[in-house]
Amino acid sequence: MGRDRLTALAVFLAYTAAAMLAGFLLAEHFNKPVPQVYAPEVRTAPNDLSLETKPGSKPTLPAPSKPRGGKVVSTTEVHVSGQKPVSRVHEQWTSGPQVSEECKRVVDSLECPPLDLRLDMIEVNGQQYMAVRSPDGTEVTGQFLPNHAVKVAPDKRLTLTAFDGGGLLTLSKDYGHLSAGVAAGSIDGKSYAGLSAGFAWR
Repeated sequence: MGRDRLTALAVFLAYTAAAMLAGFLLAEHFNKPVPQVYAPEVRTAPNDLSLETKPGSKPTLPAPSKPRGGKVVSTTEVHVSGQKPVSRVHEQWTSGPQVSEECKRVVDSLECPPLDLRLDMIEVNGQQYMAVRSPDGTEVTGQFLPNHAVKVAPDKRLTLTAFDGGGLLTLSKDYGHLSAGVAAGSIDGKSYAGLSAGFAWR
């Protein structure tokens, strides 16, 4: 390879590195996430509450299992106070001459215990699901009802770079924060082929 070709290759690599650095800095600047801020609870009724938001606080309840894997995006802890059960059967048991005073005292002493719930929002490959655990409940059932479509960033890239004296075509795929692929192009009339490597971010 002549000196001119080495110089052209060095210039190309320098421009490529500069473009990658500029792209990274611009992406970090425009895609910088907005931090969550603290918000107090807002209660509109005894059984209607907007929860307090405490960014950075550690959960106090044990975490639910993650059968689908993924990372925890947010955690919600809920405490439901207990109360006496309301039922027409209760009225039947505690009224009438045939009901003993002892039976009335037993029924009046019944009370639903308080309940704690921990809900973890978990993300797997851009998809989200909810995992729930109650340390004092016997059985938990429910549904997770997403209202918005999830935007998944593409993990494959096809890049065409043109410059004075040639061009380069690169096909790459993201593996976490790393990007790897194949590249082919021409510099000063000579064809090149090889592998590409870099960093990927979302």
